[in-house]
Amino acid sequence: MSRAARVSSNAAQYKRDVVETARLYSAFNESLGIFWLHVCAEELKVQGRWQAAARGTLRNDLYQIRRDLAIQLLKKRSKKPMPELVARWLAERDSQVERVKAMIEEMKLRGNADFATLFVAAQELRDLLSTQARR
Repeated sequence: MSRAARVSSNAAQYKRDVVETARLYSAFNESLGIFWLHVCAEELKVQGRWQAAARGTLRNDLYQIRRDLAIQLLKKRSKKPMPELVARWLAERDSQVERVKAMIEEMKLRGNADFATLFVAAQELRDLLSTQARR
């Protein structure tokens, strides 16, 4: 399924506007550097079928993380604008978000993301997904 089809499917499932749902994905991409990670995964040079399989798994994992982030907010059924919902979600997890952002900025400065660093980043994002909002 294409990215556009996934966004459209999620919008329909949670009875949201497709454009607003796409903005939700975009807001998380920008706020957490997920798009950059995905581009790095796409650009990984592979040698052999196992590295190709690892790259495919990493790409799918990053897609799933984006989807899971979006679904957390789509399920709330709030009438508030998506950018506001994203900003609130991020603020409720500010220390973990800052840790993820700092890690990605360090990766950008190093300039050579490899399998190991990208898998660690994906795990940090999964950990962020499971973080409860601070009250």
